[in-house]
Amino acid sequence: MKKRWACLPGGRPLIILLLLAALWAPAMVAADATEAHPSEEPSLALKWANFGILALGLGYLLRKQAPAFFNARTDQIQKAIKDATGLKMEADFRASAVDRKMATLGAEVEKMRRESQAEMEAEHGRLKKETELAVERINLQVTQEVASMRQNAAHELRRHVADLAASMVSSRLRDHLTADDRTQLIREFADHVRRGAI
Repeated sequence: MKKRWACLPGGRPLIILLLLAALWAPAMVAADATEAHPSEEPSLALKWANFGILALGLGYLLRKQAPAFFNARTDQIQKAIKDATGLKMEADFRASAVDRKMATLGAEVEKMRRESQAEMEAEHGRLKKETELAVERINLQVTQEVASMRQNAAHELRRHVADLAASMVSSRLRDHLTADDRTQLIREFADHVRRGAI
């Protein structure tokens, strides 16, 4: 039917005008009749004609606009379905990744526990070694200081003993030595020097 009417000049708009005129003509005749007899109520045929015009107009508008509306709506729904499918796949992938991580969580925790235990043992060993080295250094320093203090004390003791001995000898020599004895000692010392004994 479309092909037959499409060959007419003006095509569809002409058909629509003809249909509207055909439907509108009885309504006009009925309106004239109503004006001639104002007390009469419009006839049933006139009401059906009005209803027919309205139905055809609505049908035409629906036929013209509805396919575009429903096609656009269908496209939107299909696009939303595709987007939702993509989102669902992505969510499923993320959920499976989380499930995999949760499955290996116990092993990860145990691995971290072992690593931290090993690190603690290594740190304990390092601290123990550092402490032993520090103790050895302190012992060496203490030993050196004690040896140094012993040497200083021995030196001081020798000096003090020498001073005491010298003072005792000099006091005894002063008390017991006469002038002749002193002269004799000086001569003996000089003889020893000449002989090279001293």
